[in-house]
Amino acid sequence: MLLWNTSRLAVAVVLLALPGYGATYTVRLLAGSDWIGDGGPARDALLFQAEGVAADRDGNLYVSDAQANRVRQITPSGVIRTVVGTGVAGFAGDGGLATEARLSAPYGLAVDAVGNLFIADLGNRRIRRVGRDGTISTVAGDVPFRAPRNVAVDTIGTLYVSDFESGSVYRIGASGIASVVALLKFPAGLAVDRNGTLYIGETGTHFVRKLEGGAVRTVATVQSPTGLAFDAAGTLHIADGNGGGIFRVPVTGTAAPLGIAARDVALGPSGVLFSTDGRMIRRIVATGNTVMAGPGDLARGDHGLAVEARLHHPSGLALDGGGNLYIADRDNHRIRRVDLRGVITTFAGSGLAGNSGDGGPAAVAALNQPAAVSFDEAGFLYIADQGNGRIRKVSPSGMISAASSMPRPADIFLANLQTDVALPPLTTIIADKNGVLYAASLEQGRVWQLTPPVISPDVATLISIVNAASLTGPLAPGMLARIEGVAFEEVRFDGIVAARVSGEVVVIPAQVKTGTVQVEIGSTRVDVAVVGAAPGLFVAVNEDGSVNDAGHAAERGSALVVYGTGQGVEDWPVVVRIGGYDSEVLYSGGVEGYPGLWQVNVRVPSGFFVPGSLELTVAVGDAVSPALTVQIR
Repeated sequence: MLLWNTSRLAVAVVLLALPGYGATYTVRLLAGSDWIGDGGPARDALLFQAEGVAADRDGNLYVSDAQANRVRQITPSGVIRTVVGTGVAGFAGDGGLATEARLSAPYGLAVDAVGNLFIADLGNRRIRRVGRDGTISTVAGDVPFRAPRNVAVDTIGTLYVSDFESGSVYRIGASGIASVVALLKFPAGLAVDRNGTLYIGETGTHFVRKLEGGAVRTVATVQSPTGLAFDAAGTLHIADGNGGGIFRVPVTGTAAPLGIAARDVALGPSGVLFSTDGRMIRRIVATGNTVMAGPGDLARGDHGLAVEARLHHPSGLALDGGGNLYIADRDNHRIRRVDLRGVITTFAGSGLAGNSGDGGPAAVAALNQPAAVSFDEAGFLYIADQGNGRIRKVSPSGMISAASSMPRPADIFLANLQTDVALPPLTTIIADKNGVLYAASLEQGRVWQLTPPVISPDVATLISIVNAASLTGPLAPGMLARIEGVAFEEVRFDGIVAARVSGEVVVIPAQVKTGTVQVEIGSTRVDVAVVGAAPGLFVAVNEDGSVNDAGHAAERGSALVVYGTGQGVEDWPVVVRIGGYDSEVLYSGGVEGYPGLWQVNVRVPSGFFVPGSLELTVAVGDAVSPALTVQIR
């Protein structure tokens, strides 16, 4: 008996089983949310890029989150909520509710004496105002702002704006007319003292300037004065965004530093100082400081529903044998697991970036930006630990260790995917054995499930069950059959479960009798014809192991291996004809490890035999296969 490597054929069979992409998929969010903490304690909330802070007379604190395109409010009781912006960058909403408007990278904030909130909407090159009724509008939209960075308002309602890129500081009076009051090098922080004098943080020169009587003079020097605020005693507080934290400049005396990093500062009505460092808001009093809001948990949600959890740039997906989904939650430095109930947990990674833990439990090991995951046949999960430049593997018992290589993730690139819900750009797509797809969106922090349509019984005629090689009927016991037109978990032929090979290909049970057979696919019933033998051919392989094609012809007199299916289970004679000539059959039978696959080894005729492109057929009893073209030289 002659046997050759069947790996090429295995690939061919798998390709035949890939899901069809012409159907419309139903999309369901599987994991990931927009949770930022609104409605709950500010201490638990997420702040991504908190740039500006301001306080109103009622003790509410306002925080601009430039990256999240929102302005948040923190009440005196510590509850946080979004008061401006939807979280989507853009310009929209003037004349309507601020909560339904769009901002683009909001920076500086200020509140006037009557409670109007002013926002330096930097990305939109505008100053926006939110009235006490919650309506948003544009202030002085005709001013050619290039990068409005900060705002300040005095006791009579005069508004000041620092334009970082143009170097201009504007004054906007009650009439809405803007005038330039100073030209400086990258002005940022602004504040007005109790006498109505304007102070400007000039980041390009590292000076804090005082504008009085048309003259500009220096009052302090710090590395990057991005935020300014005065207290009731007249002390100037300077947020040094890139330097030593907060500096206090009293009316008399020298500047004194506070060892607290800050990008902006604000004074509340009770004299409490508030600061932001980008991720956290601090409440600063004489006895010390406390975190008032942020930084929150970007991996929030373990042991709860995955659709309510946070993911931070999910970049890889894998499915285990039980259908549980594993997510490479890259920037959370974790592998997250979503079980069949939809509950999410951390499977590997402590959440702190690092490179430790080999030989111990995966849940307490340190990973660094894991980018991809994949399972092997033994149930080991392999992790591409990108930040560490390593491959790690986790055993079925949950122990982590180093690995030398990684099975390639089964990513599928979809050219014609159609869905009834618009999807964002996708990073990774994998498919399960039923053709259900799982897709990750890196930027949106989401994982989606895409399910192909299930064909109902009244359209059962759309279902096709054919020979997986010839793609025609009829069927035969033990044959590899391809099922198209329906997604399925299990298929039964006259009540007998068919083994699934991959995707849409199953093995028709050998016990099935000939005649009309009922096939059950979920709630759908289809009648099919089953005969004793219905041979179909996949491919021919030359004696040297190469696939027979135009560039790899078989020698006359050599052995040729033909792979097919549908020979049936009866011991009927097998006849092979090449170019119309009977050829010697060396072997006919199954292929170990490939249920339903049939192998026929045949000797190519020689001598008088004319070479070229010839038709090869295999007959089993009276049933003859469709012709397979082979090349002979």
